[in-house]
Amino acid sequence: MNDSLERLIAALEQQTAAINKLAESNMALVSIVVDGDAAEAPAVDEVRYMDGSVVRVPS
Repeated sequence: MNDSLERLIAALEQQTAAINKLAESNMALVSIVVDGDAAEAPAVDEVRYMDGSVVRVPS
Protein backbone atom coordinates (compact mmCIF):
# COMPACT_ATOMS: atom_id res chain seq x y z
CA MET A 1 0.00 0.00 0.00
CA ASN A 2 2.81 2.41 0.86
CA ASP A 3 4.45 1.77 -2.53
CA SER A 4 1.17 2.49 -4.33
CA LEU A 5 0.75 5.73 -2.42
CA GLU A 6 4.29 6.82 -3.25
CA ARG A 7 3.75 6.05 -6.95
CA LEU A 8 0.49 8.01 -6.90
CA ILE A 9 2.18 11.02 -5.29
CA ALA A 10 5.01 10.88 -7.85
CA ALA A 11 2.52 10.69 -10.71
CA LEU A 12 0.55 13.64 -9.32
CA GLU A 13 3.75 15.68 -9.00
CA GLN A 14 4.61 14.91 -12.65
CA GLN A 15 1.09 15.82 -13.72
CA THR A 16 1.25 19.09 -11.81
CA ALA A 17 4.58 19.96 -13.44
CA ALA A 18 3.16 19.22 -16.89
CA ILE A 19 0.07 21.34 -16.24
CA ASN A 20 2.23 24.22 -15.01
CA LYS A 21 4.40 23.99 -18.13
CA LEU A 22 1.29 24.03 -20.32
CA ALA A 23 -0.09 27.05 -18.48
CA GLU A 24 3.20 28.91 -18.95
CA SER A 25 3.27 28.18 -22.67
CA ASN A 26 -0.37 29.26 -23.00
CA MET A 27 0.40 32.55 -21.25
CA ALA A 28 3.37 33.11 -23.58
CA LEU A 29 1.13 32.48 -26.58
CA VAL A 30 -1.54 34.85 -25.26
CA SER A 31 1.02 37.60 -24.75
CA ILE A 32 2.25 37.13 -28.34
CA VAL A 33 -1.29 37.38 -29.67
CA VAL A 34 -2.18 40.37 -27.50
CA ASP A 35 1.06 42.21 -28.26
CA GLY A 36 0.84 41.42 -31.98
CA ASP A 37 0.63 44.19 -34.51
CA ALA A 38 -3.00 44.87 -35.47
CA ALA A 39 -1.84 45.95 -38.93
CA GLU A 40 -0.75 42.37 -39.59
CA ALA A 41 -4.19 40.99 -38.83
CA PRO A 42 -6.35 40.38 -41.89
CA ALA A 43 -9.48 42.42 -42.36
CA VAL A 44 -12.68 40.60 -41.46
CA ASP A 45 -13.77 40.32 -45.08
CA GLU A 46 -10.48 38.52 -45.86
CA VAL A 47 -11.20 35.71 -43.42
CA ARG A 48 -12.82 32.76 -45.14
CA TYR A 49 -14.20 29.39 -44.15
CA MET A 50 -12.63 26.26 -45.58
CA ASP A 51 -15.28 26.19 -48.33
CA GLY A 52 -14.19 29.67 -49.45
CA SER A 53 -17.22 31.57 -48.20
CA VAL A 54 -16.56 34.83 -46.35
CA VAL A 55 -16.85 34.83 -42.58
CA ARG A 56 -19.49 37.40 -41.63
CA VAL A 57 -19.22 39.02 -38.22
CA PRO A 58 -22.52 40.34 -36.82
CA SER A 59 -22.38 44.03 -36.06
